[in-house]
Amino acid sequence: IEGTGYDVIQAGKEGMVTLKVRGMSSQHCANIVETALKKLEGVKKADASFAVERAIIDYEPSKVTVEKIKQTIKDAGYEPEDFKEDSADVEKAAREKEISSLKKKFFLSLILSIPLLFYMIGPNIGLKIPQFLEDHIAILQFLITTPIILVSYDFYIKGIKAVIKARTANMDTLVAIGTGAAFLYSVFVSVLIWTGDTNYGKDSLYYE
Repeated sequence: IEGTGYDVIQAGKEGMVTLKVRGMSSQHCANIVETALKKLEGVKKADASFAVERAIIDYEPSKVTVEKIKQTIKDAGYEPEDFKEDSADVEKAAREKEISSLKKKFFLSLILSIPLLFYMIGPNIGLKIPQFLEDHIAILQFLITTPIILVSYDFYIKGIKAVIKARTANMDTLVAIGTGAAFLYSVFVSVLIWTGDTNYGKDSLYYE
């Protein structure tokens, strides 16, 4: 393997730790974990795989601790856990719990998004928007989108933390910046509309 230009990390020796890393969903995520670890003084090699949600780190115990390594992974926006060979059942239960949580968030967001889609697409397919909705669209869209933002708060916490502490961006960061900017701008415009500023109207909102 080394002859082909790649590094080999031998698990099981002193100064070597294998961690379960939850939250990695692509090779980009794995690269973020590796980059964050390699910046840590005392880490000689780091290999992360999103496919098995695992990271193997070769480090110098005299310079860095396992707890510091775990904290660095957390700061990058992911969740490290001690890896155990016989933890298949525990991993399965954790994965099922995560999937269940994501399903609930998805369906709640989907239900709340339908009115936004109706308002956005309706006029283009011949559907008339009731005048009552037109007259109160700012407050209605604010009330609909706020629960979606709140139920997905972890995207914003992980995304912002990754930028501040690890000085790198992950997928959560992209979601946080994109949706957060649109939501905050729309709230700002809504306040102007509610206070009677005629320079802004429904076409200035980007809640959807």
